[in-house]
Amino acid sequence: MDKKIGIVTIVDYNNYGNRLQNYATQQVLKKVGYEAVTLKNEVVPSRQDKSLFEKIRDKKVTKLPAAVIKKIQYEKNKEIHDLRRECFIGFTNKNIAESDYVISENRMPADLSDRFAYFVTGSDQVWNPRYRYGSSIDFLTFADKEKRVALSPSFGISEIPVKFQPRYIEWLSAFKALSVREEAGANIIKELTGRDAEVLVDPTLLLDKQEWLEIAHEAKGKPKGKYLLTYFLGNISKTDRNWIGQVAKENHLEVVHLADPKDKKSFITGPSEFIDYISSASLVCTDSFHGSIFSILMETPFVVFERTENSKIQIGSRMVTLLKTMHLEGRHFNEVSKQADIFQMDFAHTGEILSREKKRVDDYLTKAFQ
Repeated sequence: MDKKIGIVTIVDYNNYGNRLQNYATQQVLKKVGYEAVTLKNEVVPSRQDKSLFEKIRDKKVTKLPAAVIKKIQYEKNKEIHDLRRECFIGFTNKNIAESDYVISENRMPADLSDRFAYFVTGSDQVWNPRYRYGSSIDFLTFADKEKRVALSPSFGISEIPVKFQPRYIEWLSAFKALSVREEAGANIIKELTGRDAEVLVDPTLLLDKQEWLEIAHEAKGKPKGKYLLTYFLGNISKTDRNWIGQVAKENHLEVVHLADPKDKKSFITGPSEFIDYISSASLVCTDSFHGSIFSILMETPFVVFERTENSKIQIGSRMVTLLKTMHLEGRHFNEVSKQADIFQMDFAHTGEILSREKKRVDDYLTKAFQ
């Protein structure tokens, strides 16, 4: 127990960033001398919270047709999604130590707190009520207060809905050590509790290029020649799609859409192949936080696009913080599109920044685990 840490994060066998941040958190904890186990968990909204959740997601009657269409599209491609999920489960079984039990608010081992020296929550959007319904699990309420450590978790939103604020205030106040991965998150904690939370980088940035390449695998469907990789979690606007197509055409690049089920041969790939796809690309076009992170780690030229969701265009605080931290604000599409050579990127300075950020995390964890 003295050297065991329980990781609480979103256990999602569908999202590259989720699986890779989980792996990175595990490896970071190993480096500071602990055995890390990810606690498989389930969060289910109460009827009351589900109603609020639906309001937060703004699922008004006028929005239902789009949701229905999305569901139909998923069912249409269910076989492809299932094959992709198998890739993610295979990656997890090989690389991430998970508990052989599942915890939930209604199913919790009575001695769970005693099984581990500490518990770490993060680094995904575990504190986003849109996804996790304000679950007490993500705030480690089952553990002794001196065992609760937050490692770069994200709220994913700029403010906490009033309904959730009382519980967030209580739970955040009880942490032994608090950190977040974006400045907006630190502001939320300060406003709710008066506490200062450190802004730390996502754990994926704490492993170097070679460490990631050691678990990378070449995808069977990867083009033999040069290619432009797109990885969009939101919709690609017509304007952005046309620009991407023009860049590919002018530079004789095949276009690979990693998150599009229509591009079946690349869609059915796991996290190990995701790393290789980015490492080998001539250019990455993405609206994804981790798409940007791995482009930086692999030193692959990339362009960040605004995330388009529910007819609203936004670039999250976590992306703003990432580009600011890495001194790469110029890789936003609005800036890159003005450049003569979009393939020219200087990564010479990123190594020093990452070394500094790694030390900040090491210092934070050393203090947290005292």
